[in-house]
Amino acid sequence: MVRPDRIRDIGLLAVTVVVLLTPLAGARPSTIVVPPAYHANLYVNASAPTAATAPGTAITAEYSVQSTGYPGSPGPATITVPSAVVMIPTTDTLLHLYLAPVNLTLTGNASAEATAGPASKFGTALTFNTTGTALLSSQGIALMASWPHAQVPVEFRWRWAMSAPDGSTTEGTWSAWQSVVPAALAAFVPDPPHTWTLGSPYMTCLTGPLAGRSFSLHVSTANPVAQYDGGEVTVPTSGPGTTAFCWNSTLPTSIVPQQAFIHLWEFANLTYLLDVVLIELAAPGSGTAVTPPFTPPAINGWSVVLVAGAIIAAVIVGVELYLLAGYRRAHRPPPPPPPAASGSTPSAFHTSTDRTTSDPRPGA
Repeated sequence: MVRPDRIRDIGLLAVTVVVLLTPLAGARPSTIVVPPAYHANLYVNASAPTAATAPGTAITAEYSVQSTGYPGSPGPATITVPSAVVMIPTTDTLLHLYLAPVNLTLTGNASAEATAGPASKFGTALTFNTTGTALLSSQGIALMASWPHAQVPVEFRWRWAMSAPDGSTTEGTWSAWQSVVPAALAAFVPDPPHTWTLGSPYMTCLTGPLAGRSFSLHVSTANPVAQYDGGEVTVPTSGPGTTAFCWNSTLPTSIVPQQAFIHLWEFANLTYLLDVVLIELAAPGSGTAVTPPFTPPAINGWSVVLVAGAIIAAVIVGVELYLLAGYRRAHRPPPPPPPAASGSTPSAFHTSTDRTTSDPRPGA
């Protein structure tokens, strides 16, 4: 059985790091020595079920959000609760429920509620550990709101919900509220391509109120256990690209083809992990390059963070992220439509300069 405290956010891993940096022209040089600090992520305990269930019972979670500081006068606001894993202890195992992101709408300082999904149905009877605690974790991914960053906090709570084969339902007790300073909305559109061919351009596009915000795309691998940091791109403060923005990146051909994770980070006065997507790194020449509408100039500038130690813990977290990433790709809700910006067309993408990397690892 995996203890909940071993499946926490990656930022809790004790690791030794070696950093090799190559400055990125046109972007702030990277000074990251470990993955950035997580903010607005969810890690909330709640009371666990106590009664045994009948075979065929389905279990999911219900969410409630509120923002007492949101006036409502600007109009309805969107809160995006990220994908999450819920862990519930039974007498002989630890149940894991993998839940997709959920969009909720606030019209003022009243709370809004929603049921997460998909529900997990269990074919056998379950007997719960009556002394245990249920846990919801977003695995480091931030809760987002449609207002500007750091404007007002959001409070989040959750409870488990069961549906028996006879149609009866049971809900747990609401958890305590967790207050977070949410990130502003930003979403991949479309989802990043599943295959990234090494040595070929790979385009990433975001939508949302993006003007003036800075983002960084990280790629983490298991062979070696490493995280590649592409530096930062900053969205223009006006004109095309403020609500839809693309940039192009290239990974070195010396990386071993394998499954990997894309981590989308935002850098403000706080750092936010906005999304994690499972991809496949393919050998050079094995796939079609993903290119922007034009061919931008190449700029060298990736850095690699080589991680040593805590490999067992990293594998445990990696399994959780693998499953979460799969549910996120399959069940991702459509992103809220971005607000129209003066002088821009939300549906027209702006593409930044290309970012091409050489392999900075020793001996490469």
